[in-house]
Amino acid sequence: MSGLKSSSNSVVLFRYFSSFYYFDFIYLYSICINIVS
Repeated sequence: MSGLKSSSNSVVLFRYFSSFYYFDFIYLYSICINIVS
């Protein structure tokens, strides 16, 4: 049971970090747009 719980926790962490990474990408992209324009 503990193994299943830890694997689900890692999935949650992965989704958490990937969403932050995606947000970072959008943030950097908007900065580049501002620099160009």
